[in-house]
Amino acid sequence: MSGRRTAGRPTLYEVSLDVSRAMTGVIRAREAGDVVRARRRESLMETFLWLAGWNPLPPVGRHGHGAFENCPESGTTCCCSAAGGCLRDGCPACWRVACVCGFGQEGMAGLGIGAG
Repeated sequence: MSGRRTAGRPTLYEVSLDVSRAMTGVIRAREAGDVVRARRRESLMETFLWLAGWNPLPPVGRHGHGAFENCPESGTTCCCSAAGGCLRDGCPACWRVACVCGFGQEGMAGLGIGAG
């Protein structure tokens, strides 16, 4: 993330340094009106909090929305886990966007795998 090469996975300390820079970057991006850059930095910060165990919720919701984004169906109960895959139109929470239960199912219908 920082552009520095490391041998193997970065340590939590190395990621924390990136998060520190991201916090400054969020402020500058917001001041410049750069929403995309601000959201990228925010997602880095949320991922760090989750990895460090300071936030029990994963940094991305069931529909792929980040913690700083609004998901219109976040309060709707998802029934896809019990079905073993995303029901899309058959689920009140997933009629717009497939949930994580449907990850990788697109393009697999021709192989007889997943609900597509």
